[in-house]
Amino acid sequence: MLSDEDDGLTLGAAGTYTDRPTITYTPLTGNRFIRSTMMPLPPNAVFFVIQAGWPADAVLFAAVASLNGLKNQETTMAGVTPPDPAFLRALELLRKIQLSGAVGVRLHHDEPEGETVLLTFHTQDITPEILADIAELRRLLRLSPDAHEFRLVYGATPANDREVAVITRSLLHIMGTMSAYVDVPAEDIAEGRATPGLGAGGPLHIGCSAERSADAFAAVEYRHRWFWIDDRDLKTKRAFALLMMLFTLADTGDRGAEPLITIPAQ
Repeated sequence: MLSDEDDGLTLGAAGTYTDRPTITYTPLTGNRFIRSTMMPLPPNAVFFVIQAGWPADAVLFAAVASLNGLKNQETTMAGVTPPDPAFLRALELLRKIQLSGAVGVRLHHDEPEGETVLLTFHTQDITPEILADIAELRRLLRLSPDAHEFRLVYGATPANDREVAVITRSLLHIMGTMSAYVDVPAEDIAEGRATPGLGAGGPLHIGCSAERSADAFAAVEYRHRWFWIDDRDLKTKRAFALLMMLFTLADTGDRGAEPLITIPAQ
């Protein structure tokens, strides 16, 4: 700043700079949207998640619509169709067998057909209780009582008793299934704004209240209500961690354009 006291002349300059990043994401559209959210997950990817240590019952309940013809729960605008009791029993048995280390997934290279994924059962050094569970699982899935390796295929029914046929869900299908466990306000149901959910007692639970819960792990406000996950609900937190894992498995296309970051100056 320059000042001339005699002439009363004052020259000056001032400025401010504000760092306000703006992140712009390119929308997911077209073929990549279809591949990532609408196409069924690859069966081998789902079972390799189990091989990596994720609970078999939680993974299959979320990601699989049917297993050798045994149907999982379905959620539609008409309501919720419960799963086959035999499907739930098969998942329970698979989890017990998984904890014992008696089930595994491996790749087999066959020249005519290329790479094949095999579901294997181990019977050596296994307790009689787990052997009985494996035998029951074979009966439920109509698998050969003598074979130890079964080919994993995508389909409604197996071609023979040495195949495990799986219909996997898409990510949109999985999220639709999860929506059944959101608490729905009674007035929204009465006014036809939403369909009834199943509430608590399932593999996850999303609470609803007029005020944000003090114990919320994550919460979002929608239409003047709060929907939230209880911080003490480890089962629901695990379900959403699994959902993020499945999103990663489904993202098989090119990365495309990266997010654009701009920093405006004032």
